[in-house]
Amino acid sequence: RIRHLSDAARGTLPLKRSDEGRMISEFDLKLGDYELISRIRDVIDTQMPVYETVEAKRTNQSLLIRITPYIFADGTAKGVTLSFVDISKEVELRHELAAETEKLRSAMRMSRMGFWHADLETGTMEIDEVAAEMTGLGQSGVYGRDALLSVLSPSDAAEHRELREAAIPDERGYDQIVQIERPDEPARWLKLHANPYFAADGSKKEAGVGLDITDIIELQKKVEEDAQRLQFALETANIGVAELEGTDGNIKIDEVLAKQFGVEETGLVTMDQLTCNLIADDAARMTDQLTRAMANEEGYDFDFRVDIGNEPLRWIRTRGRPHQAHDGSKKIIGYTIDVTANHQQQMLVAEMSHRVKNLFAVIAGLVTMAPKNHPDTEEMAQTLLDRIIALGTIYDLARKSSSSATLSFEEVLSSIVNAHATKQVIKLKGPKIDVTPNVLNTLTLVLHELTTNAAKYGALSVPDGELSIKWSKTKKNLTKLVWKESVEGFAKPKDHKGFGSTLISAGVEQLRGKMKRTFTKSGAKVELTLSLSDEDLA
Repeated sequence: RIRHLSDAARGTLPLKRSDEGRMISEFDLKLGDYELISRIRDVIDTQMPVYETVEAKRTNQSLLIRITPYIFADGTAKGVTLSFVDISKEVELRHELAAETEKLRSAMRMSRMGFWHADLETGTMEIDEVAAEMTGLGQSGVYGRDALLSVLSPSDAAEHRELREAAIPDERGYDQIVQIERPDEPARWLKLHANPYFAADGSKKEAGVGLDITDIIELQKKVEEDAQRLQFALETANIGVAELEGTDGNIKIDEVLAKQFGVEETGLVTMDQLTCNLIADDAARMTDQLTRAMANEEGYDFDFRVDIGNEPLRWIRTRGRPHQAHDGSKKIIGYTIDVTANHQQQMLVAEMSHRVKNLFAVIAGLVTMAPKNHPDTEEMAQTLLDRIIALGTIYDLARKSSSSATLSFEEVLSSIVNAHATKQVIKLKGPKIDVTPNVLNTLTLVLHELTTNAAKYGALSVPDGELSIKWSKTKKNLTKLVWKESVEGFAKPKDHKGFGSTLISAGVEQLRGKMKRTFTKSGAKVELTLSLSDEDLA
């Protein structure tokens, strides 16, 4: 029977003040499956209070019900006090928190992030399945704290204890990268973040997460090893490296580059410090080149001179290009190499070339002067002079070539033929084929004799003549050449085997080749198969 209703009770339950004195069983309080009358009788019989949460379907409320026995003076319990507390908001927040917690745990599982919670006073630690897998402990559950420390390397375990003890008084978090060592398993690395705290009862706790960063550590090690190998290679090759900052103009240089420039400092230096030992014109050029490279985002490549006290003049080559760093800043990465020996060699080659050209000129002069005393040798002298001039022309062409080892067959052929052509039609067609140095002189003399014959009797002897030269590679890596002349009213020359014919035959034989010469109504046709490579002649 209801003896008294408080205002709050009447606001929570569907009861009125006039309901006092009525039996509570007369009312349907819509408490779902909760058997209120039965629970009241239990409390009266046991004299033990109960605290329970129920869902009120009528109002969609979550209620905390507290039933306490009402004890009479004789010690018997003949009634109870019912307290109803609306905890709907708290339950809703609890559900939301549980949902968010589940989302967080799902995200942690998908990102392979393990979680642990430790009681620092009892030394126990609860870990989830991801943490158990990462540490090799097997299954989620409660472990002694030493279980985690046992799988760490000794140095990491000692550092972990120190970090934890230092963090507890201030309740501040700490980070640590640890190595997991398990028998017969590859090493793994975890990044830990832990946060000690004091619970409501004053006990010391710790919550933490761990992330497997083995792939990152291994990649970092590989990058470091590659960088060390690159640095070793650069130092071995005596190559300097510089990095120009686009914002303030400072240049970061290594030891090799500092030595090449005669600069005592390494690391960050100014442009003036870097160029203090450069020839004035070269210093200005370097500043201009770097400025243009940064402004136009273009590479650079040039040589400059370094003059350091009493040391010989030094030549340095630098190459570089702009680069955008990961933070968006603009930089120029460049390298330098000492090319003093190359410049000295070029000077020697230029001097030798000059002397060889003078020698050709002296020989040509002697050949030209000889017929003055022996008029009957004038034709022979002219022929010999033409051959010397042809050799000199090819020598000069080889010296000026960008390739130090070879000339192209077309370059050699064009140089010789065009020297005798006037208004004739010249057709040259064929793939790029390189001529090696040991082949060059013999090939020059063969082609010169063919051209001389064409200039005397064939396509190059008349203005309207036509010379077609085609070449190709054979399966045996030889060069096949088809020399075809076309002359209107061509008359086959008399058979005459002079020195020129002998020179051609000897040259073809020296080049491991074959020759076939025929005459048609329109002119001469020569088919040659030659070897133009030193390797093929070996």
